[in-house]
Amino acid sequence: MNYIRIRENAESLVMDWFKAKEGWLAEQSDRIWSLAEVKFEEYRSVGLLTDIFTQEGFLVKTGLIDGLETAFTAEWSNGPGPVVAFIGEYDALPDLGYEMADHPVPTGKSGHGCGHNLLGVGSMAAALAAKNAMATLGVGGTLKYFGCPAEEGGYAKVFMVRDGVFKGIDALLRWHPANATYVSMA
Repeated sequence: MNYIRIRENAESLVMDWFKAKEGWLAEQSDRIWSLAEVKFEEYRSVGLLTDIFTQEGFLVKTGLIDGLETAFTAEWSNGPGPVVAFIGEYDALPDLGYEMADHPVPTGKSGHGCGHNLLGVGSMAAALAAKNAMATLGVGGTLKYFGCPAEEGGYAKVFMVRDGVFKGIDALLRWHPANATYVSMA
């Protein structure tokens, strides 16, 4: 198997996928921005994300942890191979709401202070783009998306780790909006 050629083709497929889906992805992010649901109440945001994953052929599982109804996984497999996971967050903070405008217009409602609307959709986009490349190139492996609610003060990942939700993965990729670009190995 020519891994260099597969990598080059995969990069091209991923870039083409993102170019084709750019507007649609922005719309999904804007939808979660508008929902602005606070910790443990992200039902509509989860519905939006899980509907998309289901339409894209992922197996969605909810109700992973008692009392954490807005945590979920979405999984797609293309046969034997590594299990690569992505983490998405989608919760908002109370009193941080702003209208979408070219200048600050506070609403007094909940809002996405650190970009979890981008984080949830961006990680979903990475999983969907990877699926497209893997399916097109016949690359084996499994993709998983972990929907992690209540990250703003709810510590949902702690409960997910405690209950073994993250077991069985070979690599986990995550990102978070920030004022700098860097790679963290933590």
